[in-house]
Amino acid sequence: KLFVNPWIALFTTILFATQPLLFGHAFMNTKDIPMLAVFLMTVTTGFYIDRHKRWNEGIDAKIDMKRLFHQWRAYLSSLSRTTLAIFAVLIALLVLISILKPVLVELFPQIITTAYTDAQSTWGVLLRRAATNLESTPLDAYINKGIKNLVRLLNATSALLFLSLLTYSIVIFRKGYKQFPQDLQSKSVLHTIVLHLKNPILITVGLMAGFAISTRIVAIFAAGIVILYLLSTYRKKSLIPVGIYAVFAAFAAYISWPIFWRYGLAAIQRALTLFSDFDPYIGYIHFEGEIYRETEIPSSYLPKLLSLQFTEPLVVLCILGFAIWIGSLLINRKCPSPQVKLLLVFLWFALPFAYVVIANPIMYNNFRQFIFITPPFFVFAAYAVQFMHDHLRNRVILPLALLLVLIPGILNIVSLHPYQYIYYNQFAGGVRGAFRDFDQDYLFLAMKEGIEYINEIAPEGAQIMIWDVEYPQAIFYNRPDIYINRVTHVSEDEYLAYQYAVIPTIRNVDQRIPQS
Repeated sequence: KLFVNPWIALFTTILFATQPLLFGHAFMNTKDIPMLAVFLMTVTTGFYIDRHKRWNEGIDAKIDMKRLFHQWRAYLSSLSRTTLAIFAVLIALLVLISILKPVLVELFPQIITTAYTDAQSTWGVLLRRAATNLESTPLDAYINKGIKNLVRLLNATSALLFLSLLTYSIVIFRKGYKQFPQDLQSKSVLHTIVLHLKNPILITVGLMAGFAISTRIVAIFAAGIVILYLLSTYRKKSLIPVGIYAVFAAFAAYISWPIFWRYGLAAIQRALTLFSDFDPYIGYIHFEGEIYRETEIPSSYLPKLLSLQFTEPLVVLCILGFAIWIGSLLINRKCPSPQVKLLLVFLWFALPFAYVVIANPIMYNNFRQFIFITPPFFVFAAYAVQFMHDHLRNRVILPLALLLVLIPGILNIVSLHPYQYIYYNQFAGGVRGAFRDFDQDYLFLAMKEGIEYINEIAPEGAQIMIWDVEYPQAIFYNRPDIYINRVTHVSEDEYLAYQYAVIPTIRNVDQRIPQS
Protein backbone atom coordinates (compact mmCIF):
# COMPACT_ATOMS: atom_id res chain seq x y z
CA LYS A 1 0.00 0.00 0.00
CA LEU A 2 3.00 2.31 0.29
CA PHE A 3 3.61 1.94 -3.45
CA VAL A 4 0.36 0.89 -5.17
CA ASN A 5 -3.43 1.16 -5.00
CA PRO A 6 -5.09 -0.76 -2.12
CA TRP A 7 -6.78 -3.31 -4.42
CA ILE A 8 -3.47 -4.04 -6.17
CA ALA A 9 -1.86 -4.44 -2.74
CA LEU A 10 -4.63 -6.90 -1.84
CA PHE A 11 -4.03 -8.86 -5.05
CA THR A 12 -0.29 -8.98 -4.32
CA THR A 13 -0.93 -10.27 -0.80
CA ILE A 14 -3.10 -13.06 -2.22
CA LEU A 15 -0.36 -13.82 -4.77
CA PHE A 16 2.11 -14.07 -1.88
CA ALA A 17 -0.19 -16.38 0.10
CA THR A 18 -0.81 -18.68 -2.87
CA GLN A 19 2.80 -19.43 -3.72
CA PRO A 20 3.05 -23.21 -3.21
CA LEU A 21 6.61 -22.98 -1.88
CA LEU A 22 5.72 -20.45 0.83
CA PHE A 23 2.36 -22.06 1.56
CA GLY A 24 4.01 -25.43 2.12
CA HIS A 25 6.81 -24.10 4.29
CA ALA A 26 4.35 -22.10 6.38
CA PHE A 27 2.89 -25.30 7.85
CA MET A 28 6.08 -27.13 8.81
CA ASN A 29 9.09 -24.77 8.81
CA THR A 30 9.67 -23.57 12.37
CA LYS A 31 12.74 -21.45 11.58
CA ASP A 32 12.78 -19.80 8.19
CA ILE A 33 9.13 -18.73 7.89
CA PRO A 34 9.25 -16.99 11.31
CA MET A 35 12.43 -15.28 10.11
CA LEU A 36 10.61 -14.07 7.00
CA ALA A 37 7.69 -12.91 9.17
CA VAL A 38 9.73 -10.87 11.66
CA PHE A 39 11.88 -9.38 8.89
CA LEU A 40 8.76 -8.34 6.98
CA MET A 41 7.22 -6.96 10.18
CA THR A 42 10.30 -4.90 11.04
CA VAL A 43 10.70 -3.29 7.62
CA THR A 44 6.99 -2.65 7.04
CA THR A 45 6.28 -1.10 10.42
CA GLY A 46 9.51 0.90 10.19
CA PHE A 47 8.28 2.60 7.03
CA TYR A 48 5.29 3.91 9.02
CA ILE A 49 7.27 5.59 11.79
CA ASP A 50 6.91 9.03 10.19
CA ARG A 51 3.16 8.69 9.59
CA HIS A 52 2.16 9.78 13.11
CA LYS A 53 1.38 13.45 13.77
CA ARG A 54 3.89 13.51 16.65
CA TRP A 55 6.68 12.76 14.19
CA ASN A 56 6.53 16.19 12.58
CA GLU A 57 6.52 17.90 15.97
CA GLY A 58 9.77 16.18 16.88
CA ILE A 59 11.41 16.67 13.47
CA ASP A 60 10.47 20.35 13.30
CA ALA A 61 11.78 21.11 16.79
CA LYS A 62 14.73 23.53 16.77
CA ILE A 63 17.89 22.69 18.68
CA ASP A 64 20.32 25.48 19.51
CA MET A 65 23.46 23.35 19.77
CA LYS A 66 25.84 26.28 20.21
CA ARG A 67 24.07 27.73 23.26
CA LEU A 68 23.43 24.26 24.66
CA PHE A 69 27.11 23.37 24.39
CA HIS A 70 28.21 26.47 26.27
CA GLN A 71 25.49 26.03 28.91
CA TRP A 72 26.36 22.38 29.56
CA ARG A 73 30.07 23.08 29.61
CA ALA A 74 29.56 25.77 32.22
CA TYR A 75 27.33 23.50 34.30
CA LEU A 76 29.59 20.41 34.12
CA SER A 77 32.66 22.48 34.99
CA SER A 78 30.85 23.61 38.11
CA LEU A 79 30.34 20.05 39.32
CA SER A 80 32.64 18.73 42.00
CA ARG A 81 35.37 16.23 41.19
CA THR A 82 33.68 13.69 43.44
CA THR A 83 30.48 13.86 41.40
CA LEU A 84 32.37 13.35 38.13
CA ALA A 85 34.47 10.57 39.61
CA ILE A 86 31.41 8.62 40.78
CA PHE A 87 29.89 9.00 37.32
CA ALA A 88 33.10 7.75 35.65
CA VAL A 89 33.47 4.78 38.06
CA LEU A 90 29.90 3.61 37.41
CA ILE A 91 30.47 3.71 33.66
CA ALA A 92 33.84 1.96 33.93
CA LEU A 93 32.42 -0.85 36.09
CA LEU A 94 29.48 -1.39 33.76
CA VAL A 95 31.75 -1.59 30.71
CA LEU A 96 34.21 -3.85 32.55
CA ILE A 97 31.51 -6.36 33.50
CA SER A 98 30.18 -6.39 29.91
CA ILE A 99 33.68 -7.18 28.61
CA LEU A 100 34.54 -9.74 31.27
CA LYS A 101 31.22 -11.62 31.28
CA PRO A 102 31.88 -13.86 28.23
CA VAL A 103 35.46 -14.43 29.38
CA LEU A 104 34.36 -15.49 32.86
CA VAL A 105 31.63 -17.72 31.47
CA GLU A 106 34.22 -19.51 29.30
CA LEU A 107 36.76 -19.87 32.12
CA PHE A 108 34.37 -20.87 34.89
CA PRO A 109 34.00 -24.55 33.82
CA GLN A 110 37.80 -24.92 34.01
CA ILE A 111 37.86 -23.38 37.50
CA ILE A 112 35.10 -25.70 38.73
CA THR A 113 36.80 -28.72 37.13
CA THR A 114 40.06 -27.85 38.89
CA ALA A 115 38.25 -27.36 42.20
CA TYR A 116 36.40 -30.66 41.80
CA THR A 117 39.44 -32.76 40.86
CA ASP A 118 42.22 -31.09 42.88
CA ALA A 119 41.39 -31.00 46.59
CA GLN A 120 44.70 -29.32 47.46
CA SER A 121 44.19 -26.26 45.24
CA THR A 122 42.73 -23.01 46.55
CA TRP A 123 39.56 -23.56 44.48
CA GLY A 124 39.37 -27.15 45.72
CA VAL A 125 39.51 -26.08 49.37
CA LEU A 126 36.82 -23.45 48.84
CA LEU A 127 34.55 -25.88 47.02
CA ARG A 128 34.82 -28.54 49.71
CA ARG A 129 33.96 -26.00 52.39
CA ALA A 130 30.87 -24.92 50.45
CA ALA A 131 29.71 -28.36 49.21
CA THR A 132 28.83 -31.02 51.77
CA ASN A 133 27.84 -33.75 49.27
CA LEU A 134 30.67 -33.30 46.78
CA GLU A 135 31.36 -37.00 46.22
CA SER A 136 27.76 -37.88 45.36
CA THR A 137 27.23 -35.03 42.89
CA PRO A 138 28.61 -35.29 39.32
CA LEU A 139 30.98 -32.66 37.93
CA ASP A 140 28.54 -31.60 35.18
CA ALA A 141 25.96 -30.65 37.79
CA TYR A 142 28.44 -28.33 39.52
CA ILE A 143 29.49 -26.80 36.21
CA ASN A 144 25.91 -26.12 35.10
CA LYS A 145 24.87 -24.76 38.47
CA GLY A 146 28.04 -22.68 38.79
CA ILE A 147 27.63 -21.07 35.36
CA LYS A 148 23.96 -20.38 36.02
CA ASN A 149 24.72 -18.69 39.35
CA LEU A 150 27.65 -16.76 37.86
CA VAL A 151 25.48 -15.42 35.05
CA ARG A 152 22.76 -14.45 37.53
CA LEU A 153 25.30 -12.65 39.71
CA LEU A 154 26.84 -10.76 36.79
CA ASN A 155 23.43 -9.85 35.40
CA ALA A 156 22.22 -8.63 38.77
CA THR A 157 25.39 -6.58 39.22
CA SER A 158 25.06 -5.08 35.73
CA ALA A 159 21.40 -4.23 36.34
CA LEU A 160 22.24 -2.60 39.67
CA LEU A 161 25.08 -0.59 38.14
CA PHE A 162 22.93 0.45 35.20
CA LEU A 163 20.06 1.59 37.44
CA SER A 164 22.52 3.47 39.65
CA LEU A 165 24.09 5.16 36.62
CA LEU A 166 20.69 6.00 35.17
CA THR A 167 19.42 7.45 38.44
CA TYR A 168 22.62 9.42 39.02
CA SER A 169 22.54 10.77 35.44
CA ILE A 170 18.92 11.84 35.76
CA VAL A 171 19.66 13.71 38.98
CA ILE A 172 22.68 15.50 37.50
CA PHE A 173 21.11 16.40 34.18
CA ARG A 174 17.76 17.39 35.70
CA LYS A 175 19.54 19.82 37.98
CA GLY A 176 21.47 21.28 35.06
CA TYR A 177 18.41 21.44 32.81
CA LYS A 178 16.50 23.50 35.38
CA GLN A 179 19.26 26.13 35.25
CA PHE A 180 18.67 26.72 31.52
CA PRO A 181 16.85 29.86 30.39
CA GLN A 182 13.22 29.15 29.49
CA ASP A 183 13.71 29.81 25.76
CA LEU A 184 16.70 27.43 25.66
CA GLN A 185 14.77 24.60 27.35
CA SER A 186 12.39 24.51 24.37
CA LYS A 187 15.39 24.27 22.04
CA SER A 188 17.20 21.53 23.92
CA VAL A 189 17.91 17.94 22.92
CA LEU A 190 15.87 16.74 25.91
CA HIS A 191 12.81 18.65 24.70
CA THR A 192 13.13 17.03 21.26
CA ILE A 193 13.55 13.58 22.82
CA VAL A 194 10.37 14.09 24.85
CA LEU A 195 8.47 15.08 21.71
CA HIS A 196 9.61 11.91 19.91
CA LEU A 197 8.81 9.74 22.92
CA LYS A 198 5.20 10.91 22.54
CA ASN A 199 5.15 9.15 19.15
CA PRO A 200 3.67 5.71 20.01
CA ILE A 201 4.57 4.29 16.60
CA LEU A 202 8.28 5.02 17.13
CA ILE A 203 8.33 3.22 20.48
CA THR A 204 6.18 0.30 19.32
CA VAL A 205 8.20 -0.23 16.14
CA GLY A 206 11.45 -0.12 18.11
CA LEU A 207 10.17 -2.78 20.51
CA MET A 208 8.99 -4.92 17.59
CA ALA A 209 12.42 -4.65 15.95
CA GLY A 210 14.06 -5.85 19.15
CA PHE A 211 11.70 -8.79 19.38
CA ALA A 212 12.49 -9.61 15.73
CA ILE A 213 16.23 -9.53 16.43
CA SER A 214 15.82 -11.92 19.35
CA THR A 215 13.80 -14.23 17.08
CA ARG A 216 16.38 -14.30 14.27
CA ILE A 217 19.61 -12.30 14.36
CA VAL A 218 19.31 -11.41 10.65
CA ALA A 219 16.54 -8.97 11.64
CA ILE A 220 19.37 -6.55 12.51
CA PHE A 221 19.57 -6.06 8.75
CA ALA A 222 15.83 -5.22 8.71
CA ALA A 223 16.32 -2.65 11.47
CA GLY A 224 19.22 -1.26 9.44
CA ILE A 225 16.89 -0.76 6.47
CA VAL A 226 14.54 1.28 8.68
CA ILE A 227 17.42 3.38 10.01
CA LEU A 228 18.72 3.98 6.47
CA TYR A 229 15.25 5.14 5.46
CA LEU A 230 15.09 7.68 8.29
CA LEU A 231 18.64 8.92 7.76
CA SER A 232 18.27 9.25 3.97
CA THR A 233 14.90 11.00 4.22
CA TYR A 234 15.38 13.32 7.21
CA ARG A 235 19.18 13.56 7.40
CA LYS A 236 20.56 14.81 10.71
CA LYS A 237 17.07 15.60 12.02
CA SER A 238 16.52 11.85 12.28
CA LEU A 239 19.48 11.21 14.59
CA ILE A 240 17.43 11.53 17.78
CA PRO A 241 14.51 9.30 16.67
CA VAL A 242 17.02 6.79 15.27
CA GLY A 243 18.71 6.72 18.68
CA ILE A 244 15.37 6.20 20.42
CA TYR A 245 14.48 3.44 17.94
CA ALA A 246 17.82 1.72 18.58
CA VAL A 247 17.51 1.98 22.37
CA PHE A 248 14.03 0.45 22.47
CA ALA A 249 15.09 -2.25 20.00
CA ALA A 250 18.14 -3.10 22.12
CA PHE A 251 16.00 -3.20 25.27
CA ALA A 252 13.41 -5.52 23.71
CA ALA A 253 16.11 -7.76 22.21
CA TYR A 254 17.88 -8.06 25.56
CA ILE A 255 14.71 -8.85 27.51
CA SER A 256 13.41 -11.43 25.01
CA TRP A 257 16.67 -13.17 24.04
CA PRO A 258 18.33 -15.22 26.83
CA ILE A 259 21.65 -15.47 24.97
CA PHE A 260 22.26 -11.83 25.94
CA TRP A 261 21.84 -12.75 29.59
CA ARG A 262 24.78 -15.11 29.33
CA TYR A 263 27.13 -13.50 26.80
CA GLY A 264 26.18 -9.81 26.84
CA LEU A 265 26.95 -7.87 23.67
CA ALA A 266 29.22 -10.72 22.52
CA ALA A 267 26.00 -12.62 21.73
CA ILE A 268 25.55 -10.51 18.59
CA GLN A 269 28.94 -11.54 17.24
CA ARG A 270 28.28 -15.20 18.11
CA ALA A 271 24.89 -15.24 16.40
CA LEU A 272 26.09 -13.41 13.29
CA THR A 273 29.06 -15.76 12.96
CA LEU A 274 26.76 -18.77 13.18
CA PHE A 275 24.38 -17.34 10.58
CA SER A 276 27.11 -16.37 8.09
CA ASP A 277 29.22 -19.53 8.54
CA PHE A 278 26.72 -22.23 9.44
CA ASP A 279 28.15 -25.74 9.13
CA PRO A 280 26.27 -28.33 11.16
CA TYR A 281 25.24 -30.17 8.02
CA ILE A 282 27.34 -32.82 6.36
CA GLY A 283 25.56 -33.93 3.25
CA TYR A 284 24.89 -33.40 -0.40
CA ILE A 285 22.92 -31.09 -2.66
CA HIS A 286 21.05 -32.22 -5.77
CA PHE A 287 21.15 -29.42 -8.36
CA GLU A 288 20.64 -29.54 -12.13
CA GLY A 289 21.14 -33.31 -12.22
CA GLU A 290 24.47 -33.18 -10.33
CA ILE A 291 25.23 -34.11 -6.73
CA TYR A 292 27.32 -31.50 -4.87
CA ARG A 293 28.71 -31.21 -1.38
CA GLU A 294 27.09 -28.32 0.50
CA THR A 295 30.44 -26.51 0.39
CA GLU A 296 30.79 -26.83 -3.39
CA ILE A 297 27.51 -25.54 -4.80
CA PRO A 298 27.83 -23.35 -7.94
CA SER A 299 27.16 -19.59 -7.95
CA SER A 300 24.06 -20.16 -10.08
CA TYR A 301 22.41 -22.15 -7.26
CA LEU A 302 20.32 -19.38 -5.67
CA PRO A 303 19.44 -17.46 -8.89
CA LYS A 304 18.31 -20.67 -10.57
CA LEU A 305 16.13 -21.86 -7.70
CA LEU A 306 14.53 -18.44 -7.26
CA SER A 307 13.47 -18.54 -10.91
CA LEU A 308 12.13 -22.10 -10.68
CA GLN A 309 10.31 -22.32 -7.34
CA PHE A 310 7.84 -19.46 -7.72
CA THR A 311 4.92 -19.39 -10.13
CA GLU A 312 5.69 -18.26 -13.69
CA PRO A 313 3.44 -15.14 -13.54
CA LEU A 314 5.23 -13.91 -10.42
CA VAL A 315 8.66 -14.35 -12.01
CA VAL A 316 7.55 -12.43 -15.12
CA LEU A 317 5.80 -9.65 -13.17
CA CYS A 318 8.77 -9.23 -10.81
CA ILE A 319 11.26 -8.83 -13.68
CA LEU A 320 8.88 -6.47 -15.48
CA GLY A 321 8.31 -4.36 -12.35
CA PHE A 322 12.03 -4.10 -11.69
CA ALA A 323 12.66 -2.98 -15.29
CA ILE A 324 9.89 -0.36 -15.06
CA TRP A 325 11.31 0.94 -11.78
CA ILE A 326 14.83 1.25 -13.18
CA GLY A 327 13.43 3.00 -16.24
CA SER A 328 11.50 5.49 -14.11
CA LEU A 329 14.63 6.30 -12.09
CA LEU A 330 16.64 6.93 -15.25
CA ILE A 331 13.94 9.14 -16.74
CA ASN A 332 12.98 11.18 -13.67
CA ARG A 333 16.40 11.22 -11.96
CA LYS A 334 14.68 12.04 -8.69
CA CYS A 335 14.21 9.96 -5.57
CA PRO A 336 11.11 11.03 -3.60
CA SER A 337 10.15 9.19 -0.40
CA PRO A 338 8.32 6.26 -2.08
CA GLN A 339 11.32 5.72 -4.36
CA VAL A 340 13.68 5.75 -1.38
CA LYS A 341 11.57 3.04 0.24
CA LEU A 342 11.52 1.06 -3.00
CA LEU A 343 15.30 1.33 -3.25
CA LEU A 344 15.62 -0.04 0.28
CA VAL A 345 13.20 -2.86 -0.58
CA PHE A 346 15.50 -3.69 -3.49
CA LEU A 347 18.52 -3.71 -1.15
CA TRP A 348 16.56 -6.05 1.13
CA PHE A 349 16.84 -8.61 -1.66
CA ALA A 350 20.00 -7.51 -3.46
CA LEU A 351 22.53 -7.45 -0.60
CA PRO A 352 21.89 -11.00 0.73
CA PHE A 353 21.58 -12.24 -2.86
CA ALA A 354 24.95 -10.73 -3.78
CA TYR A 355 26.47 -12.19 -0.61
CA VAL A 356 25.32 -15.70 -1.56
CA VAL A 357 26.48 -15.43 -5.19
CA ILE A 358 29.87 -13.91 -4.35
CA ALA A 359 30.78 -15.48 -1.00
CA ASN A 360 29.16 -18.85 -1.79
CA PRO A 361 28.25 -19.69 1.84
CA ILE A 362 27.05 -23.11 2.95
CA MET A 363 23.49 -23.73 1.77
CA TYR A 364 21.29 -26.79 1.76
CA ASN A 365 17.61 -27.73 1.53
CA ASN A 366 17.39 -25.49 -1.53
CA PHE A 367 17.28 -21.85 -0.35
CA ARG A 368 15.04 -22.11 2.71
CA GLN A 369 17.55 -20.15 4.85
CA PHE A 370 17.10 -17.19 2.49
CA ILE A 371 13.32 -17.25 2.11
CA PHE A 372 13.31 -13.94 4.00
CA ILE A 373 14.67 -12.11 0.90
CA THR A 374 11.62 -12.99 -1.24
CA PRO A 375 8.97 -10.35 -0.22
CA PRO A 376 10.60 -7.72 -2.51
CA PHE A 377 9.60 -9.94 -5.47
CA PHE A 378 5.98 -9.22 -4.70
CA VAL A 379 6.56 -5.49 -4.24
CA PHE A 380 8.06 -5.24 -7.72
CA ALA A 381 5.32 -7.46 -9.12
CA ALA A 382 2.79 -5.02 -7.64
CA TYR A 383 4.74 -2.15 -9.18
CA ALA A 384 4.33 -3.78 -12.62
CA VAL A 385 0.59 -4.30 -12.07
CA GLN A 386 0.21 -0.66 -11.01
CA PHE A 387 2.01 0.45 -14.19
CA MET A 388 -0.35 -1.63 -16.33
CA HIS A 389 -3.35 -0.29 -14.43
CA ASP A 390 -2.22 3.27 -15.10
CA HIS A 391 -1.64 2.72 -18.82
CA LEU A 392 -4.37 0.28 -19.88
CA ARG A 393 -7.53 1.92 -21.17
CA ASN A 394 -9.68 -1.20 -20.90
CA ARG A 395 -10.41 -1.61 -17.16
CA VAL A 396 -11.83 -5.13 -17.60
CA ILE A 397 -8.78 -6.86 -19.07
CA LEU A 398 -6.45 -6.33 -16.11
CA PRO A 399 -8.69 -7.84 -13.36
CA LEU A 400 -9.33 -10.88 -15.54
CA ALA A 401 -5.60 -11.24 -16.24
CA LEU A 402 -4.81 -11.02 -12.52
CA LEU A 403 -7.27 -13.80 -11.75
CA LEU A 404 -5.44 -15.97 -14.27
CA VAL A 405 -2.15 -15.05 -12.57
CA LEU A 406 -3.40 -16.64 -9.33
CA ILE A 407 -4.49 -19.91 -10.93
CA PRO A 408 -1.07 -21.73 -11.13
CA GLY A 409 -0.41 -21.23 -7.44
CA ILE A 410 -3.88 -22.26 -6.30
CA LEU A 411 -3.99 -25.35 -8.52
CA ASN A 412 -0.59 -26.55 -7.33
CA ILE A 413 -1.46 -25.95 -3.67
CA VAL A 414 -4.42 -28.28 -4.14
CA SER A 415 -2.72 -30.89 -6.33
CA LEU A 416 0.49 -31.13 -4.28
CA HIS A 417 -1.17 -31.27 -0.86
CA PRO A 418 0.40 -31.84 1.64
CA TYR A 419 3.78 -31.46 -0.12
CA GLN A 420 3.40 -27.97 -1.59
CA TYR A 421 6.97 -27.02 -0.71
CA ILE A 422 8.37 -29.36 -3.40
CA TYR A 423 6.88 -27.08 -6.08
CA TYR A 424 8.78 -26.26 -9.29
CA ASN A 425 7.28 -24.19 -12.09
CA GLN A 426 7.11 -25.08 -15.78
CA PHE A 427 10.49 -23.43 -16.43
CA ALA A 428 11.82 -26.60 -14.77
CA GLY A 429 9.18 -28.81 -16.36
CA GLY A 430 7.04 -28.76 -13.23
CA VAL A 431 7.48 -31.13 -10.29
CA ARG A 432 7.82 -34.11 -12.62
CA GLY A 433 10.43 -32.33 -14.73
CA ALA A 434 12.46 -31.42 -11.62
CA PHE A 435 12.48 -35.03 -10.39
CA ARG A 436 15.99 -36.52 -10.56
CA ASP A 437 17.43 -33.06 -11.24
CA PHE A 438 16.70 -31.05 -8.04
CA ASP A 439 16.11 -31.64 -4.34
CA GLN A 440 12.37 -31.87 -3.68
CA ASP A 441 11.14 -33.51 -0.47
CA TYR A 442 14.34 -32.58 1.38
CA LEU A 443 12.59 -32.54 4.77
CA PHE A 444 11.30 -36.08 4.15
CA LEU A 445 7.65 -35.31 4.86
CA ALA A 446 6.58 -38.30 2.73
CA MET A 447 8.24 -40.65 5.24
CA LYS A 448 5.22 -40.20 7.52
CA GLU A 449 2.87 -41.32 4.77
CA GLY A 450 5.12 -44.31 4.04
CA ILE A 451 5.17 -45.35 7.70
CA GLU A 452 1.40 -44.98 7.98
CA TYR A 453 0.96 -47.26 4.95
CA ILE A 454 3.25 -49.86 6.53
CA ASN A 455 1.24 -49.62 9.76
CA GLU A 456 -1.82 -50.78 7.80
CA ILE A 457 -0.25 -53.74 6.00
CA ALA A 458 2.69 -54.99 8.09
CA PRO A 459 2.28 -58.12 10.25
CA GLU A 460 2.83 -57.96 14.01
CA GLY A 461 6.49 -57.65 15.00
CA ALA A 462 7.59 -56.76 11.46
CA GLN A 463 11.17 -55.63 10.84
CA ILE A 464 11.33 -52.43 8.75
CA MET A 465 14.42 -50.95 7.11
CA ILE A 466 14.60 -47.15 6.85
CA TRP A 467 17.42 -45.88 4.66
CA ASP A 468 19.36 -43.30 6.66
CA VAL A 469 18.02 -39.75 6.26
CA GLU A 470 18.86 -36.43 7.88
CA TYR A 471 15.40 -35.97 9.40
CA PRO A 472 14.19 -39.28 10.92
CA GLN A 473 11.21 -37.76 12.80
CA ALA A 474 8.76 -39.72 10.64
CA ILE A 475 9.90 -43.02 12.13
CA PHE A 476 8.13 -42.07 15.37
CA TYR A 477 4.77 -42.70 13.66
CA ASN A 478 5.26 -46.47 13.51
CA ARG A 479 3.10 -48.98 15.37
CA PRO A 480 4.57 -49.96 18.78
CA ASP A 481 5.09 -53.58 17.69
CA ILE A 482 6.99 -52.67 14.50
CA TYR A 483 10.78 -52.58 14.75
CA ILE A 484 12.44 -49.88 12.65
CA ASN A 485 16.14 -49.98 11.83
CA ARG A 486 17.94 -47.01 10.30
CA VAL A 487 20.70 -48.22 8.02
CA THR A 488 23.39 -46.57 5.92
CA HIS A 489 24.53 -49.72 4.13
CA VAL A 490 22.84 -53.00 3.34
CA SER A 491 23.85 -55.98 1.21
CA GLU A 492 21.52 -58.12 -0.85
CA ASP A 493 21.72 -60.93 1.72
CA GLU A 494 20.67 -58.59 4.54
CA TYR A 495 17.41 -57.79 2.78
CA LEU A 496 16.05 -61.14 4.01
CA ALA A 497 15.98 -59.81 7.57
CA TYR A 498 13.36 -57.17 6.71
CA GLN A 499 9.73 -57.44 5.65
CA TYR A 500 9.56 -53.87 4.27
CA ALA A 501 11.96 -51.09 3.31
CA VAL A 502 11.33 -47.33 3.17
CA ILE A 503 13.79 -45.70 0.79
CA PRO A 504 13.73 -42.01 -0.23
CA THR A 505 14.27 -40.94 -3.82
CA ILE A 506 15.98 -37.65 -2.89
CA ARG A 507 19.41 -37.26 -4.50
CA ASN A 508 18.66 -40.53 -6.33
CA VAL A 509 19.41 -42.58 -3.20
CA ASP A 510 17.09 -45.33 -4.43
CA GLN A 511 19.22 -45.84 -7.54
CA ARG A 512 22.36 -46.45 -5.47
CA ILE A 513 20.87 -49.13 -3.20
CA PRO A 514 21.23 -52.81 -4.18
CA GLN A 515 17.99 -54.20 -5.59
CA SER A 516 16.71 -57.66 -4.72
